[in-house]
Amino acid sequence: MRHFDDGSRAPRGRRDGGFWFLHGRPAEVPDAAQPDPASLVQEREDAAQLWRTFRKRLTPLEQQVLLCRLGGCSYAQTAHHLGIDRKAVDNAVQRLRRKLPATR
Repeated sequence: MRHFDDGSRAPRGRRDGGFWFLHGRPAEVPDAAQPDPASLVQEREDAAQLWRTFRKRLTPLEQQVLLCRLGGCSYAQTAHHLGIDRKAVDNAVQRLRRKLPATR
């Protein structure tokens, strides 16, 4: 069993250096970051359906503003990128808030 700098031992069942020690033997930890393939397909289908809904409900300007804002752009950056006034961005955001359901 591995000893730490303070002389204590790694307890069984505790993660140590990328492994779990179970019954004195290391066992690899399953990678929780790897998503299930079925859930990936479902997420992609959901995203595609959501985008189709957005395309039906939103004007081209509102779509562009939404993408910029989701990408982290400020109102000023969005206005500069789209070549419109900051107030036009603000108006588009206000329309987006009315058209899209709140998810809080």
